Formats: sequence, structure tokens, C-alpha cells
Amino acid sequence: MREEVSSTYTSIPAKNIVVLAPAEGIYLTLKALLQPGDHVVVTYPGYQTLHEVARSIGCKLSFWRPELNQQRSWEFKVQQLEALVQSDTKVNNLSLHVAKSASLASLHMAYLVVASQVTD
Repeated sequence: MREEVSSTYTSIPAKNIVVLAPAEGIYLTLKALLQPGDHVVVTYPGYQTLHEVARSIGCKLSFWRPELNQQRSWEFKVQQLEALVQSDTKVNNLSLHVAKSASLASLHMAYLVVASQVTD
């Protein structure tokens, strides 16, 4: 499988490919990136692993929740995400599968907003 995945890239050898189930990848990534006291923003509802691993490490959590808009559709507001990001925000778990009602453009904007605030 690693060879097959590697064949879709021009510069990544199979030895650098790791194949995991989503929960395993989330667990390993968060355990490597986070320390007790770090702040994490998570879309909610979402994969339980995204917030429970961070909680088990001792991180502070903020949940980005959708709101029902005037068209009676669920929507994530970028302005709310901006308000959740703190100076000690280390990871933002924005789960695309949950944010079906949000456009890709608004989610892309959310990533840019968070990245710029976290790296300032």
C-alpha cells in the first residue's frame, strides 16, 4: 500500500509513507504536538478523538460550534473562530466532515485566520 500511495507523488518515497486508520493518525499527531496546558480549538460536534486526546493530555479546549442560520442550515462562523483563538493556541482541529454546511471557501478562510493569529 505504501508503494501505491508513493506512486502518486513525485518526491515522496514509500519509506516515508505511514498508513494509519484516522483515529490512530489523530492520536499520534496530537500526542506529538501537544503538551499539558496548550490550547486547542475543535469543531464540535466532530470526531471524539480530536477533543478527548487533547483533554487527556491536559490541554485547554475551546469548541467551535455551528449555528442555525436564517435559511435553517447549520453554519460555522469564521468570526466565532477568530474569537476562540488565543495566544497559546497550538492546534486547531477543524474537521471537514462535520462542517458540511460550511463552504470550502469559508473553511479555507478559517484556516488562514487561525494560522495568522497563531504565528503572530
